[in-house]
Amino acid sequence: MIASKDHLPLSGRYVLQHLFLALAVLVGTGCSTTGPMTPERSASIKRIGVVSLLPSELSYEKIGITVFNNEYAKREVGNDFNSAARRSAENALKKLGREVIQVDIDVPRLAKKLRSGVMYFDSSAEFIKEDLLAAVREHRLDALVVIAQAFDSDNGVRGIRMYFRAGFNEVAAAVLMPDIGIVSVDEKIKRLAYGCCESRPLAVERPDGGRWRYKLEENIDATTHAYLSEMIQRNIADTVTVNIRAMGF
Repeated sequence: MIASKDHLPLSGRYVLQHLFLALAVLVGTGCSTTGPMTPERSASIKRIGVVSLLPSELSYEKIGITVFNNEYAKREVGNDFNSAARRSAENALKKLGREVIQVDIDVPRLAKKLRSGVMYFDSSAEFIKEDLLAAVREHRLDALVVIAQAFDSDNGVRGIRMYFRAGFNEVAAAVLMPDIGIVSVDEKIKRLAYGCCESRPLAVERPDGGRWRYKLEENIDATTHAYLSEMIQRNIADTVTVNIRAMGF
């Protein structure tokens, strides 16, 4: 049985039909949460491809009292986020008795296509359908699991980022927002199940135990950046595992 809203990585904060927007282009029906696939359908799926379209940078933003106090930055993480997602998906699927294929795909190009899609669950699958169909044919897949960032600007869901809320010359809150989603599709790129939606915001302290600095640049030294990146990787891994288990494979 699929996890209830209260057991999803983030519960109660956002309305479900507005979530998981980065993956909306893959879904061909309405936007309400559906149960996992039937046991009969699940039993027919033996060979599953894994695609992860997470970013190669961690975005930082500081929002101040006025727009003049806002600051933004990005720092490289390489393939760390995608590696965490792929590894977790593979481990979870293998434990469920599935053969797993890690699909080599142009991550930046497909991630950009997802972002170009319209916003709701009943959106067209045309944006990346052909790329996924090519992967199905090449690897003789029964299904695909796709992992990507979630976006919903109306509700503060903006992918994977580190967020600072600043007051007068101080940081009032520092929160990691690892907003991701997972969807499974069949060999025709029709939805099987999806894992809603974004991860629980994580209040974090500096690794040295000190106070967060008011200037954004002073908070993203190499040690702190590595520390935050590792936290996100662990959260991604946990989120992927929980949602794949809930899909009914």
